[in-house]
Amino acid sequence: MSFGKNPKVMVVQKDVNKNKLEHIESFLEIAKKNDCDFIVFPEYAIGNGLFEKYNHEETQLLKTSLQDLARKYEQYIVIAFLEKQENVFYNCGFIINKKGEFICCQKKCALLPGDEKNALIPGKEISVVETEFGKISVLICRDFFYPELTNEASRKGAKIIFCPMHYIYWSNEYEHNKSVIKSQFPIDSAFKALTIIPQARAIENEVFFVTANAAGNRESSENVEFLAGHSIIAAPLHGKLQQLSHYDEGFMIQELNFDIIEDSKNTFALTDNKPEIDKL
Repeated sequence: MSFGKNPKVMVVQKDVNKNKLEHIESFLEIAKKNDCDFIVFPEYAIGNGLFEKYNHEETQLLKTSLQDLARKYEQYIVIAFLEKQENVFYNCGFIINKKGEFICCQKKCALLPGDEKNALIPGKEISVVETEFGKISVLICRDFFYPELTNEASRKGAKIIFCPMHYIYWSNEYEHNKSVIKSQFPIDSAFKALTIIPQARAIENEVFFVTANAAGNRESSENVEFLAGHSIIAAPLHGKLQQLSHYDEGFMIQELNFDIIEDSKNTFALTDNKPEIDKL
């Protein structure tokens, strides 16, 4: 089995309150100086996470600006935000190549119960795209909970799965949980999920699983959100390669060594030897 050259990835755990394109560009400058190939931003990294305030013209201008930045800094950009297509809303995970071309629009499958599920249309398929580094795919935030979604990307040949996130560890909207929780709810449950699940997905599917979660606090007249950070780069055999073990803004850079995938296939041999189970 042969792969492309090892890509270098920069994960940006961006503050949710810093939504100007200049802030996005400042990270692209760092990525370029470090010879990165991919830069991954969180879900809603440019702030358009509210469908009530969605502006289609502004979104299209944003997409054009991101294309210009990808070309200028010769980076693959991975990012997720709302887009209205054929008069319905989707949460889309986009990949823009170094030429400024949109090569992937993966619609979020696992919508958050409540406003998101009521307002958006879920994705029904998993897209995998070819690059000079091999096949890659995108999942969005809550998608990472469901192993069948990562399984499908792996089955289609993806070797790297990027996962932009907007994962919250506390919001005043969560107060209703107190009326239904019967156990001692672990206050660090979000951080455990963000740390453990990507490692499991990477190991069981023999892929690199890369998350970029948002950082900081967001406040409005109706709501307060504390973003969970804890972005991670996970790999087969190793589990965690790097993690930002905090919820502040930051970034990390990692070369993804494809030998790790090959070593897993020659030792753990998981994806090529899946057991067959009769459907009940």
